Amino acid sequence: METGVLNEESLSSIFRAAAQRRRNGVLEITYPDRVFNIYFNKGKVVEAYQAGVNAVDSIVVLLKAAGYLPQGFTTTALGYNELFLACADLPPLKGIITEVLFRRVVKHRVLNELYSLELQGGAYYTFRMQMVESDKDFSPSISTGQILLDFVSLATDRERFVTMFGPDTLVFKGQFGEGLSEEETVIFEELSPFQEGSEAKGRRVAELHRFTMLSRFSLQDTLLGMYERGAIATHDGVVALSPVSAEMGSVQEDASNSEVLEGAAVSKVSRLSLITQLPKVIAHTLSDANQALLKSEFVPTFFSMILLLAAFVLPVFFWFDTLVAF
Repeated sequence: METGVLNEESLSSIFRAAAQRRRNGVLEITYPDRVFNIYFNKGKVVEAYQAGVNAVDSIVVLLKAAGYLPQGFTTTALGYNELFLACADLPPLKGIITEVLFRRVVKHRVLNELYSLELQGGAYYTFRMQMVESDKDFSPSISTGQILLDFVSLATDRERFVTMFGPDTLVFKGQFGEGLSEEETVIFEELSPFQEGSEAKGRRVAELHRFTMLSRFSLQDTLLGMYERGAIATHDGVVALSPVSAEMGSVQEDASNSEVLEGAAVSKVSRLSLITQLPKVIAHTLSDANQALLKSEFVPTFFSMILLLAAFVLPVFFWFDTLVAF
């Protein structure tokens, strides 16, 4: 049995040792007001929850909040597998609760529990070696190394995330919705395209967290990545496209009424295409002009006048030169 004070360094040491030695056991973290348990199976995290809190009940709360279960739903299920079978027997509300969806909800609930750990002192830990049973169908198997990296990313990207996605920021579908990851697809399917006057259809971050049931880190990291690639756009009272969307097009504003003109965005690809084709366009235009000019009756008349004038003027010049010579 190992004991000590919980902080960032000790948690990292515990997680690395569990992974390297493929440990089975329970990490019990004692705070002044609560006890938290993390379960390891062969060095990976398979469960985490606060003592006295039923993990099955937590999944029911999440599914109700997301609209997948009716508010009056109750269950006596003792494990994830039993709960899934009970949910599968219900008529679908928002959608069918598939194994993929249920497994994702369980995994991200565990991740959220881990991200809620307070590592600034005031807690003690005890690691007990013991056999840990887990649901073979729905319990996650989360790498401890990935969890430690998530902790770092949560802290380093938090300020940027809060700046870009404020509490009132609305999120919409962007211009690019292909090649999305599983988490990105989950978010993308919850969004609607932006249209003038469609602000009511936008999703706030709190709503996306509730409806997608993704963990704090996954939501933060995924939204930042989608924003940078143009898969989502934001709206804060003024249209604010993602960097990629802004580079690919510009929104023009009418100076007289400051009304955003839809359809005024010109893609960068189109601009580059126009530049490369410009010489051909000019040549083609000049060619058409020449053809039209040659077909005009004005051309032969103009040249005839020039020849007639030359017939009178040139002899005069020769005659003047002859007089000067004498």
